[in-house]
Amino acid sequence: MIPHLCHWPTCNKKVPPGQWACLKHWALLPTHLRRRIDRAYRCGRPSLEYSEVAKIAAEWCRAYIATEKIR
Repeated sequence: MIPHLCHWPTCNKKVPPGQWACLKHWALLPTHLRRRIDRAYRCGRPSLEYSEVAKIAAEWCRAYIATEKIR
């Protein structure tokens, strides 16, 4: 299986197909988003549920990054 880049907007680390993000950025996501991603993930083609939660997680990441830059 081919690795892909971490889905965190500013990260370029390669991760295995079954991982949404590298370990550092995965740990930053709230538990409820990590659980939803894990429940929705299916090997192969992404499901609609997975696509939706991945979009929500990406929005959360962008908001987190924006908040951290303000501090």
